[in-house]
Amino acid sequence: MLCYGIDISEVTISMARKYTNAHLICKSLEDGLPYEDNFFDYITCLGSLEHFHNQPLVIREISRTANNECRICILVPDDNYVLHKFGYETDGQLVVNRHTLVWVSKITRI
Repeated sequence: MLCYGIDISEVTISMARKYTNAHLICKSLEDGLPYEDNFFDYITCLGSLEHFHNQPLVIREISRTANNECRICILVPDDNYVLHKFGYETDGQLVVNRHTLVWVSKITRI
């Protein structure tokens, strides 16, 4: 399986290169993805969608590059997570506890 990665931080890309042979590029998703339509089988967007100024554009790019069988995983903060209601969070708590994992079979239109 070929892996691809994109991040706006050159430092993050540099760190990732130490641990993977993935095809990595330093770029903002808001500038468009440099891949053909229907290119990917799996796409993840983990803890970053909420940081983009133009979220609909990013979702359109994800959808454009996803093939018809693509599995898309988007991780975004969820302040309604049930354990938050019971005070389950500290300053050192893992970020995962503030997020809900959502699988999307195919994003259609926004």
